[in-house]
Amino acid sequence: MGNGRGSMLVTNGWAMEVPYDKTQSYPALVANGRPMSWKQTVDRESGALQVLCRDFTLYQVVTVPMNGMDHTALKGRFTLTGVKGSTVTVGIAKLSPYSNSMDLSWRYGENTYVMDKDHHIDEPITVETKSVDLYQYARSGPGMFALFLKVENGGSAYIYDAALWHSGVHGDSPARFINRRQPDSYGHYIDSDPLSGAAKVETVAPNTVKYSFKRHFPYMYDPRQHLIINCRDYKSAKVTDIKPDSFTIEFSQADYTKLNGMNDFGYNFWLQYSSMPVGLGFYR
Repeated sequence: MGNGRGSMLVTNGWAMEVPYDKTQSYPALVANGRPMSWKQTVDRESGALQVLCRDFTLYQVVTVPMNGMDHTALKGRFTLTGVKGSTVTVGIAKLSPYSNSMDLSWRYGENTYVMDKDHHIDEPITVETKSVDLYQYARSGPGMFALFLKVENGGSAYIYDAALWHSGVHGDSPARFINRRQPDSYGHYIDSDPLSGAAKVETVAPNTVKYSFKRHFPYMYDPRQHLIINCRDYKSAKVTDIKPDSFTIEFSQADYTKLNGMNDFGYNFWLQYSSMPVGLGFYR
């Protein structure tokens, strides 16, 4: 919420958006391995994501073939806990690139569930999307989609696992997704590296600092959809330039003077990066 886009990376291959609402507390997320659940319907190998947030959308961007002879439909599911009265919507969003950015175009296969009781650690529920047709007229190349989970009026929840599969091939509810570890996503991902670890930090203009790195960050879409800078204390910080191996931040005179006096322009600044685009626009 602090970066103005309501976007954050959660773990490799997953991101989250929240509505910009000042009455909502900042989301707390903990990738804490597997919680203390012994239910056989819970994927014991998958670990869990613990979320403390009233309203949020969790998603992953994927590329799937279109107009295949056999792979004609998609379905998705999540297993999670939650509190009574919360609303859970699952679906598959179609994404389209516009002016070098990746934006949400349409939502398909949505199913909405209202939790009629508290579902605790040992009482998770599984929510599934409807089947989504992968035929698109006059187009046979790959399509960009996002499997998403939207929670409203929630609170504390565990998200145990997720699955996305070709339902035309494997059926509506394949048994192999129960207690079977699915392949991890190995997309390029950085989880909150401090900017104090930049290879080079230099003042390039009044109150303006350039952070350079020895590695290149590939941007398939707008760089703002791949790179997030988290700043805890210095609200004047503004990213003014992004390159594959550097970015530049401008400060107010007061913040620049304070950081310069501490001799640490990486203080309380953190870098997140993912090759998967974020900021798709679930709350626009």
